[in-house]
Amino acid sequence: MTAFLKKQGPIILVLLVFGGLYSASLNSHGMFMWDEAEYASISRSVLNGEGFSICGQPNPLRPPVLPLAGAAAALLAGNPADPILKIAVLFFALAALLTRYTALLFGPLVIIFLIVAWLSPEKAGREHILNRHFLISPFAGIVLLLPWLLRQHITFGNALVGFQIASGQLSAFLPGAAMPWWFYPAALPEMLSWPILLLALPGLLCIYREKSGLGLHAVVTVVFVLIWFSTFRYKEPRLITGMLPLVGIPAALGLREVQHRLALLLKQPGRTKALLTVFAGAILLFTLILNCRATMPTIKNTVALGYPSFTQAMERLQAVSTRSDLVMGPNAPQICWYANRNVIDFPERENFEEDLKKASWVVVTNFERGQKAYAMDLLKKIRQKDLDDQNVFVFRDNRFVTVLIKSEILRLRM
Repeated sequence: MTAFLKKQGPIILVLLVFGGLYSASLNSHGMFMWDEAEYASISRSVLNGEGFSICGQPNPLRPPVLPLAGAAAALLAGNPADPILKIAVLFFALAALLTRYTALLFGPLVIIFLIVAWLSPEKAGREHILNRHFLISPFAGIVLLLPWLLRQHITFGNALVGFQIASGQLSAFLPGAAMPWWFYPAALPEMLSWPILLLALPGLLCIYREKSGLGLHAVVTVVFVLIWFSTFRYKEPRLITGMLPLVGIPAALGLREVQHRLALLLKQPGRTKALLTVFAGAILLFTLILNCRATMPTIKNTVALGYPSFTQAMERLQAVSTRSDLVMGPNAPQICWYANRNVIDFPERENFEEDLKKASWVVVTNFERGQKAYAMDLLKKIRQKDLDDQNVFVFRDNRFVTVLIKSEILRLRM
């Protein structure tokens, strides 16, 4: 593997970079959604020396690696624009790293691995955990995590505040939504593609027969992730994508098993290798075609909620306001990122007039699902003269509407 990386590493890096540039240009007509805008805003805050914050507020939830990578990409490019940050996002998407939800499973998985190793009938199983390297390794992890945990403790008074927030998000998300327990198993064929899934089946037999430690850890992780997220009421395929690369291990073992069976059947190693190469290439090509056919309509037809009228509204907001102005709006991370202004959310109805005194502008949309119900009623207070005097700006396209309202107009008419 080391030799392979030495030879092919530069080529892989170039492909990743050009892939990122292609992805960025392909999606340049869209805009960052809520989570993406939060990471982007943190990246810009870090780059500007304003700390790990969004809209001037320290953020306890988002893990630091992606925002720091985004800040580094923007620093190298000299421009914290959407396409530059998308390159950083692409690297982590290709690596299929764990999200904040699956990161919570790191501790339980380590405990399960320790139990599996201790109960292993193989002597090597216990030797893996009864040696100085294993005992020293937690200290290396502490060295890496300690700066972040100290920052959390100093800023919020609780080193584990991010873990605590993340652990309750899925339970509270969309109270009215519920998916059946078999949602994730049923989604696997489409997520993996049938060829990969079918190859993984003989791979499982190889893992059992050969007592493969790597394969066992991969299977345990996949099963645990599926069971863990299946217990939640709300389910979504993206939540389990972190375990998809692990399925490649039993699939690779299954492919090796196919090669072994072909060699026994044909009794010609050279011919077997050629057939296997053709077989693997056909599987790869078939999978790519299936995935391309499935994803291209989405790439071509899906439009980010609010685009393009929202980004046009943010350009105007940036032009008619100052950096010190406070904005009230329903989609704070997007307003923060595209207008570069500090933002507060709509409060409960009884607190609106008090919070309105703090804001210079109010943003009302027809696409943000988290917007307070009373926000649309504010539009009834607008007069034609407000638009003529440029105290109100309306941006609309065939689906989305974003309205900018100078707060003093609303204060006078409340």
